[in-house]
Amino acid sequence: MRNWILRDQSDDHLIEAIERNSIEHMLFFASRHPEMYVAVKDDFIVVNTKIASHFFNYVCASRFIPENIESRIQKTIEYFKGKDLPFSWVVGPTMPQDMLSDVLTKLGLEKTEQNHCMLLNLHGFRKKARYIPGFRIQQALTKSSIQDVGKVYANGSSNKEHIEKYFAKVSKLAFHGSDPIQLFVGYIDEVPAVVGELYLGAGIAGFKCFVAEQFEDRNKELITDLTIKMLLKAREQSYHFAVAKSFKEQCLIYKQLGFKKYCEFSRFQ
Repeated sequence: MRNWILRDQSDDHLIEAIERNSIEHMLFFASRHPEMYVAVKDDFIVVNTKIASHFFNYVCASRFIPENIESRIQKTIEYFKGKDLPFSWVVGPTMPQDMLSDVLTKLGLEKTEQNHCMLLNLHGFRKKARYIPGFRIQQALTKSSIQDVGKVYANGSSNKEHIEKYFAKVSKLAFHGSDPIQLFVGYIDEVPAVVGELYLGAGIAGFKCFVAEQFEDRNKELITDLTIKMLLKAREQSYHFAVAKSFKEQCLIYKQLGFKKYCEFSRFQ
């Protein structure tokens, strides 16, 4: 249950709220699954889902001091190597980005992805979803619908086996409509086509969308429709700010909905 909602864009805590929302989102499944491992250290967090994919194992919330940064990162790299598991190191906007980037690169990791966090004030949001023939959206609360989430991410992916294995595990968790994370699946003629993950936490509504490869030619209309429905759901629950966690190619879609770039996350592998 949320304790507070961020109300003022000039609030000094906005960028911290964005980062905290993203971290809570990343930890949600692993922290609840008995076969997955989350270690919260004083200066970073490790997530080991025991799935052999860098999509699901990561390090985040790094707060190293210069005196020990290299040894701490090296030890963590060795931990994942010892488990024979790929992983990502996620660098958020409030972390010492230059220092982390230099050391991660020195120790053999490469920057592989940059996600843009785009901000929208929900007070003035007036967009309406358009009718798309054969398209429907449902919240994923059942085992089969959560596995459909995995099918969207896995469609056309070289990590298909690992993605489906991960969501098969996640689907065994109990989900409720009141959870801070709300998963949505959009179907075209009953085929899973697009996924939305809405995370209500740290005072803001954070979300991301992903379209299955076979429907990527309809990327704009599917993301637009699903995003509008998630934004209206967040506003109904009195949230003032929404943050899209966007890939570069999605930025224009969100910009047309009124979002503005605010900060960035980087991933190293």
